[in-house]
Amino acid sequence: MTHTKQFIIMDAPFEKEGFLHIVLDCGKVLSYQSELHIQTGYTMENKVQFCLLGWAFQADKDRLDPVEEVRNLSEKQSLEELLDTWSGRWLLIYGQQIYMDACGLLGCFYTETGIVSSSLGCLDDALGRRYRNPRLSHGFGLDYYPGMDTVYADTRRLLPSQTYDFIQKKCGKRSLTSEHFQLQNDEQRIDEIIECFETILKNLERTYPGKIMLPLTGGYDSRTMMALLEHSKIQYSAFTMEHENISNLDQEAPLKLVELTGREYQYIRREGKRNRKSLQAYDRHCSGMAMDEDRNFFAYDQYPHGEENIAILRAGVWESAYYTIYKWVDKSGFNVEKYKKKYVNIRWRRDMQTSLEHYFSYVQENPQELKWPVRFYREQRVGCWLSSVEQSLTLIPNVDSLQLCNCGCILGLLSGISPELLEGKKHEVKIIQKTCPKLLQVTLQNKENKFRKNSSIEMLKKDITYLKNCWNRLDGMGKIKEPLRYIKKKIWRDK
Repeated sequence: MTHTKQFIIMDAPFEKEGFLHIVLDCGKVLSYQSELHIQTGYTMENKVQFCLLGWAFQADKDRLDPVEEVRNLSEKQSLEELLDTWSGRWLLIYGQQIYMDACGLLGCFYTETGIVSSSLGCLDDALGRRYRNPRLSHGFGLDYYPGMDTVYADTRRLLPSQTYDFIQKKCGKRSLTSEHFQLQNDEQRIDEIIECFETILKNLERTYPGKIMLPLTGGYDSRTMMALLEHSKIQYSAFTMEHENISNLDQEAPLKLVELTGREYQYIRREGKRNRKSLQAYDRHCSGMAMDEDRNFFAYDQYPHGEENIAILRAGVWESAYYTIYKWVDKSGFNVEKYKKKYVNIRWRRDMQTSLEHYFSYVQENPQELKWPVRFYREQRVGCWLSSVEQSLTLIPNVDSLQLCNCGCILGLLSGISPELLEGKKHEVKIIQKTCPKLLQVTLQNKENKFRKNSSIEMLKKDITYLKNCWNRLDGMGKIKEPLRYIKKKIWRDK
């Protein structure tokens, strides 16, 4: 394995090809793969004081770039307050402490012995342990391994509400709520979100050494991102990746949108067969901790890439404030039985149940001023699932996948918007109206046009895949009971 764009911190250098090493002020050694973007700062004694890994962009127009803010940090300033306005996918090592980005997209795992890494694969190599497959499948129950545990008994995932001290070998607390903006109403919050994005996008264009591309569909999130790019007068191009369930709207709307804006665009077809080696590389890079359609996009080599660096602006964090199962999570609370009932793999896998139990206990012991469904989405759906997806996407040569909504102050503003405006993504429509209203001339996604209808043969294939997953992904009697339950439901439904 190449461990592209990964890092590990331990007592000695990580002796793998392509890794560089920095001795930190505390004596530990940071080893990082050479393609990982890194910026450093030094003490008066010329020792490494901090390392900023990944890409961070300032959201506050009156503040310095992130790396300059840390270099100029005074004793009176709060480091966590500075981090609140940083967007992107990044991780900060300051002294002996680790701070992750707002949702933990540049993920971090730590062992009982205090070894820290963005990669379970790096930890496997460092500890000489065998790879353990989490046995997940896209569309089959929960398609990521829930934090805070992992498939290894001695290794845990760091959560966005935690910091980690790798000398003391213990976690600290970090607030998920932002008090950077104290605003009175939704109108002010929407305006501030627009201003933050304009600042971020201009800083991205100024500091990133490459071009900017937008994955475009018929949905709200990418449309909102497009409106913000247009409003900020940023040079970019757009693309759409074909997949087997793509709707007519997702094929037609992007073409109409780029005609309105005059942007370059490409529709990337899915051709040939999935590359088996690419699938294996994707799975091993994130240690199989998440499954998603991005795995297929990677295996079909659909993501655009070439000699020039590309920042791909993805939009997977926008739903943090309100999402499809928001009300269900709110009602389910910390009752593992509810999650067992909803997710087939949790129902039959004790390890996943235990991880959720540990997480629920942690949340109850460490409450925050954040609605439970919002916290669950940020720490589980984004901090676990999306974090692992983003990790595997670092394999794409010369590409940086960036989620610019991944910013503490923006997430704070979104969380403050009234539920009535958040439901149905009406707040995103408002943003589009204020920034680039002509984009609303093209139909937006809804329940009727979101998904393509499957044929009978496709439905049969899905049924067979589900039954295979029951045998391969479940434990104990689940291998037998779940297929029988599924067949019974299927027969009843068809009647």
